[in-house]
Amino acid sequence: MRNRSDYYYKKLLGYSSEVASSLSNELKGVVYETFLREPDQLNLKCYEVMCVRNHGKTRVSDRVTMQGEIPGLNDLCEKCKPFFLERRSDLSKIDDTATGVKFQEPFIRFFQSIGIEAFDATKEDMRLPDIGIRNGKGEVSSLLEIKYHNAPFIKARQYVSSDTECYDGSLTIDVEKCSKQIKLAKEVYPNSENLIVHWVDFPCIKCVLWDSLDSAAGTPVYERLHRSGDYESGRKVGYTKKIYHSISKLSDFDSLVEKASTWKSQV
Repeated sequence: MRNRSDYYYKKLLGYSSEVASSLSNELKGVVYETFLREPDQLNLKCYEVMCVRNHGKTRVSDRVTMQGEIPGLNDLCEKCKPFFLERRSDLSKIDDTATGVKFQEPFIRFFQSIGIEAFDATKEDMRLPDIGIRNGKGEVSSLLEIKYHNAPFIKARQYVSSDTECYDGSLTIDVEKCSKQIKLAKEVYPNSENLIVHWVDFPCIKCVLWDSLDSAAGTPVYERLHRSGDYESGRKVGYTKKIYHSISKLSDFDSLVEKASTWKSQV
């Protein structure tokens, strides 16, 4: 349900102030000015039109059409487009991983605040998905890989699919990494349900969406250009094989909380 998803997202942001403070200067010039800010009326309207209305569709609404429907979107796009068309970062694999880890803690604190026993699964093994959730018996019933997205792919319609748009075709996933996570998770916790959770923090859409982690291990759509940050001491350490998750195919934050509640009730 949209209203509950909005509520949960704002609650998650309440546990993100330390992340926003520590990364704002560290990632200056990399993240957009609305980094980890609470959604305003424009963001809420974008979520309704881009996510809720497009859910389940094979071809999402194009940006030009929505600019005529959503007040303020055209001005936002005009500012957003040049920012994300420029190359902004070449983080090393180590720096990128260290940055990504910081988005786990707000999720753990969020789940704990609603009575869900969540913990950092990577402390058991760095190769596991980020967060573990225990059921009423204390067993690990689910593992969640958290993927934070701040940069919409402006040319998604050109390079990903003519049926997508920048807000929809931007959720890239590391195929090799997810495949390894799935294999290990099934060995360590064979009864666990494994999910991938997308934290979407675009200038237009701000929300949480999710799917089965298995859906992130399909055939790669493309192999991105290699960057210097993909290599450490001459050895390739960065994941370059990618697939996309379409926003229109993902489930909302409210349904994730409902699912987490079913894990909690397992006794």
